Amino acid sequence: MCFPLLGCLVDVLPYICVVTVPVYGSFCGIDLILRVSILFYAYALITQYGPNFLSYILPYLNLSLLVLTLIYLPINLVPYPLVWLYDKILWVTEPALMIAEIVLALNFVMHCSQRVIEKMEEDDSNLWKILTIGFSSLCYALTASASWDIYLEGTKGQMLLLFVVLILCLTMHNMMWMSQEGFLCDVAFSTLCSISVLYAMKEETSLINHPLRTPDTWLQYDSRKSLYSIGFYILNSTMDNAGLALEFLMKFLRPFFLVTLGVRLYSILYIIEKVYDKFVHDDEDILEEFDEEKLSQLYRSPLTIKLSVIFMFTQMTVNLFYETRGISTVSAWPFTYISDYYPKDIVFSRVIQIIVVNIFYIWRLYYSDDWTWSEWFSSSL
Repeated sequence: MCFPLLGCLVDVLPYICVVTVPVYGSFCGIDLILRVSILFYAYALITQYGPNFLSYILPYLNLSLLVLTLIYLPINLVPYPLVWLYDKILWVTEPALMIAEIVLALNFVMHCSQRVIEKMEEDDSNLWKILTIGFSSLCYALTASASWDIYLEGTKGQMLLLFVVLILCLTMHNMMWMSQEGFLCDVAFSTLCSISVLYAMKEETSLINHPLRTPDTWLQYDSRKSLYSIGFYILNSTMDNAGLALEFLMKFLRPFFLVTLGVRLYSILYIIEKVYDKFVHDDEDILEEFDEEKLSQLYRSPLTIKLSVIFMFTQMTVNLFYETRGISTVSAWPFTYISDYYPKDIVFSRVIQIIVVNIFYIWRLYYSDDWTWSEWFSSSL
């Protein structure tokens, strides 16, 4: 009875530790987040590929290794060049994942809509119609709320962009009504995506243009200590530093930001699955060298989920903390040369997101009678 409970505890503990990373980061800064993230990568890989003959005591071994890592392993064990490289990888992959997550979210909803249409054709019950109307109404209610918030708090440039986006959304609705294959849920969610991106842009520019004051603990923490010792350092911090750190943490705990965490995780796992199907499953040379069943288990394994969660949490937290310090993509080289001429209330990557999600909706609407037009966006439900 004890062994299954211990096994569950060992499986859950790494996720709990990952969730504490924003707490440590709000008190000690981005450098600590990156170092801890790399240590969690190493822990996940070591526990996954440990010696097979130790499998019968593996729960105890994993737990012991995690405890030793937290209590005794110094944070500065991770070399700075690796931390720098990891930070740049997160920065480079962010634009691609931003585009992917908005497209894949709409792709998921459109596949669900297709399933609902099939159910409505098979069943005359009004349940599916009620669900369709309810989901569409929810999308429009959230869209109206976000639009009103942008109107009240946004800048002139953002309100002008809101007007353009609303016109674009009306155009999408007109195309939906003209198309025989159009479905209300799809265009409602597409509208919500466009306005949500604009709302995210408003929040980001507000953080960048009004940065938070950095706690002194960001510069004073000792990287030679372990996470356990740094935890005591955080508990002994002054009320002023704790208050400043709490402001960083509250930015992370916003409901809108937590939803984006889930969307980003889904996007990463979806991309991993499609890359496997495209380049591994269909490649005979790879399948001859490795066992197909083992490869299939690898990308569906808890290890893949753990690594994806660590990557997602680290990337989203680091980007958020950069924004709260007033640092954006435009602040980095080579964009520093155009930063003086670029509107400070507009995020170029968010504008690209809005354009891409609407183009994707039009594309999907055009191919609505043939849902096998692309293997990358085929259903995985």
